[in-house]
Amino acid sequence: MRFIALVMVLVLGTPMLLAQKPSLDDYGKLLEQEGYGSIEVDKDDQFIRFKAEGETVMLFLDEDLDFQLYAGYIAPSEPECGLVNLWNRDHRFFRSYVDDEGDYVLEYDHIVSDRESEEELALHFRFFVGALGEFQRLIYE
Repeated sequence: MRFIALVMVLVLGTPMLLAQKPSLDDYGKLLEQEGYGSIEVDKDDQFIRFKAEGETVMLFLDEDLDFQLYAGYIAPSEPECGLVNLWNRDHRFFRSYVDDEGDYVLEYDHIVSDRESEEELALHFRFFVGALGEFQRLIYE
């Protein structure tokens, strides 16, 4: 196992670790570097709205500078709690639910470590965005 880790460091190089937890502006720049569109930063309410795979996604920053990714979907009919239960059972790091307005929500929380690189943070964005299509198929098909 140590050999594999050593090879990965030699081949991939040592990732640049963050000097501190990213600010809202840092997240905005990272989202832009990752190619996400329509990035809107709201410093008053500490969130970023952006487009990913044609969907609106929100990034909320808490007081500890950890983040939550959020996507909401209008239910095509009466929402089915069984669908979100199915999702939650099969997807360990996500949370789905029906909100107070009867719409479907998909969320993902991440506690940011000062030992993470920008690339590792970007992987969390990709992980969430990669799940959007699967969640849509579940609730709309």
